[in-house]
Amino acid sequence: MTQIDVSTAPAGEPYPEIERAYLEYRKACYYTLYRHARHRELLAALRRPATVREVGMEMGFLPERDDVLELLLEALVRFGALLHDESGRYRLNPYFSDDALDLDRDLLAAAAGRDRVEALLHGQSYAGIVDALYASDNRVASDFSGRNRDLWNEFLQLPFYIQARQAAVGLVASPGATVCDLACGPGFGLLELAEKVGEEGAVVGVEVSPDFVSDSIERAAGLPNAYVAYANLEHGVPFLRDDYFDGITMVGALHFIRDRDRLLDDVARILAPGGTFCAAYTLTTTDSYDAELMRLRFSLREPASYPIDPDELVAAAERHGLRHSTKGFRMGCFITFVFDKASEEAPAR
Repeated sequence: MTQIDVSTAPAGEPYPEIERAYLEYRKACYYTLYRHARHRELLAALRRPATVREVGMEMGFLPERDDVLELLLEALVRFGALLHDESGRYRLNPYFSDDALDLDRDLLAAAAGRDRVEALLHGQSYAGIVDALYASDNRVASDFSGRNRDLWNEFLQLPFYIQARQAAVGLVASPGATVCDLACGPGFGLLELAEKVGEEGAVVGVEVSPDFVSDSIERAAGLPNAYVAYANLEHGVPFLRDDYFDGITMVGALHFIRDRDRLLDDVARILAPGGTFCAAYTLTTTDSYDAELMRLRFSLREPASYPIDPDELVAAAERHGLRHSTKGFRMGCFITFVFDKASEEAPAR
């Protein structure tokens, strides 16, 4: 697997190796969703053009799940298995054949790990989404609690996610720096930041899930330069010092924050002049190959997510004195944003 050395990448470099592997991974996820829809006879119900509600009635789906069903159908349109006409009806694409589907297994291995490719293509990952159309309860819930520890530990260690996280580490941390990991989760990024800053530096993780706080503390046990605090970022972090951190990361979490203006205010306050804030793997409203799939995937998840308009985020950050940098990059509809705080003589610590 190609590793990305962000320390030598030119400004504005889109890190194509990451995105190519990631998009192939999502192509495989579309295939998995398609396969489950076909197995459950959803595609058979679309031999004739039908609206969302007509499909739902024929399949016996709950009417309150029509919004999710529409997202599922739109995802299959993006994949190429369905067509959507101007009258709002969906039907099978007569020219589509999954026999012609050409998946690059080397790219899949780079994104998901070689030992996970077959499980991805033949597993039950997306079966719950189709089944949820029959049920009033949420079968795809994945909150940040100990009962979902295995799910999150697996996802956070997927190679494409690791590369996004390590890119963020490389962009904000250097030997001897003091850094902060907002929404540090179970602590994988905390360890990487601690290694990057070394014994002369320090890293503080902030996390809202008590279970993840415990995991982070356990994972960082024995590191003299790593600390973990429990706090809800929606309520602010008044306990963190002004102009203190040389760098701040927030990986895969900004789209779970409703009050982003308050968060940006906190970031601008605690970031030292000349420091860098990297919000990596942020779900956005950007149109891309994976957009419909991700809207579907997140529609049933708990807690809720709030996809970010990139232009609105950049404008809001700049209002708080955070300058948008060209060092960010995309993985489909997920964007890594990088912001710098203007340099000036920093107060003594």
